[in-house]
Amino acid sequence: MQYLFVLIVIVALVILYKRFRAQNSMPVHWEPQEIAQLLQSCIEGETDHKAWDYFESCEIIEPKLESIRQKALDAFYGSDRDVYIKNVVTDDYLTSEGKVLFARLVAECKVADIATKNT
Repeated sequence: MQYLFVLIVIVALVILYKRFRAQNSMPVHWEPQEIAQLLQSCIEGETDHKAWDYFESCEIIEPKLESIRQKALDAFYGSDRDVYIKNVVTDDYLTSEGKVLFARLVAECKVADIATKNT
C-alpha cells in the first residue's frame, strides 16, 4: 500500500513537472522598444539584470525580434565572445565592438517597431 502511494506521488510530480516545462517553454511577447531599451542599457553600462535574464531565457514570438535576441546572445556566448565582451563582473562589460553591435541591434528594434506600427 505504501509503495502505491509513493508511485502515485511520483507520477503526479512528473505530470506537474511536464506541464510546468511546457508552459515555460512557450515563446513570449516583447515589444521592440522594450528590447531596444534593454540593449541600450547594456551599451550604457546600466543593465537591468532581471530583464536581461528573462530576455536571455525566453524565446520571442516575433521572428525578427527573436533574431535580434539570438544575435545579442551570440555576442555573449558565441565563439567570438572575446570580441564583444570584456568583463562580465562589472556592468560595463561590452567592448567597443560589442557596443557597436548592440547599437546596430537597437536600430533593428526601431525598424521592427516602425514595421509593427505600419501593419
